[in-house]
Amino acid sequence: MTKTVLFSYYINEGSIITNPSAVTKDSTHRYSIRIPFKNRKEKNAINAIVIMKNPSAAGKKVKINNKTRIISDDTIYTVLDYLYKQKQYYVKEVITVNLMSIYSGTLSNIIKTSNSIEDLSAEANLKEIQQIVEISNESDIIIAAWGGYPSYSLQDTKPYQISNEELKRYYDSLIENTQSLIKGRNVFRVRSLTKDGFPRHGKNWYDYEKLRPYQV
Repeated sequence: MTKTVLFSYYINEGSIITNPSAVTKDSTHRYSIRIPFKNRKEKNAINAIVIMKNPSAAGKKVKINNKTRIISDDTIYTVLDYLYKQKQYYVKEVITVNLMSIYSGTLSNIIKTSNSIEDLSAEANLKEIQQIVEISNESDIIIAAWGGYPSYSLQDTKPYQISNEELKRYYDSLIENTQSLIKGRNVFRVRSLTKDGFPRHGKNWYDYEKLRPYQV
C-alpha cells in the first residue's frame, strides 16, 4: 500500500492553487501548482519556479480522520523542504511546472498506454510556463529540476509503441522549448549535472547542497 504523504507544518495548505483547480484521479493533465509557505511576507521574500518532469498526485484533496487535507508526494515534499531551509534566497512561494503535463505518479505506465507521443503534454502546458515566467518578478528564481530521460521498457502486446528514440527526441524538444522561455533569467540547479548533462530531478535534492547557476 502506498503511503499518503501530507504537506509539512510550514505550508499554507489552504492557499495551494492548482491549474486545473480540480485534481482528481480522472484528471489527464495538470499545468501548475502554487504552494505558499506560512508567515513569509517580508519584502525580500521571493517566489521559486521549479521545472520538473511531469505532475503527480500532489494537490489532490482527500479525507483523513474526517478532515479535508491536500496530499503531497515524496518529490514535492523534498523540493519544498529544500527551499524552505536553504539560505541563499528567502522563498515565500514555490510554483511547480513540468516539461510534460500528463498527470501520473508513474510516467512509464502512461507512456505504455499512450497512443501518441503528443499525449504526454498538452499544448496549454508550455503556455502556462510562459505566462508564469512572464508575470514573475526579476528577483524570483527559476530552478531546472527535470532530470534525465524517462525510463521506459517496450512491451510486445501493444500494436503501437513509443520507441525510446522517439521519446528521447520528444523530451529534448520539450527541454529546448522550455529553455527558450527562461533565457536571461536567474536559472539554477541543485547538485551536479547528471552524466547526460541534465539538471538533477527534485526528488534527488539534499538540503546541504547549494543552488548553482544553470546555463540555458
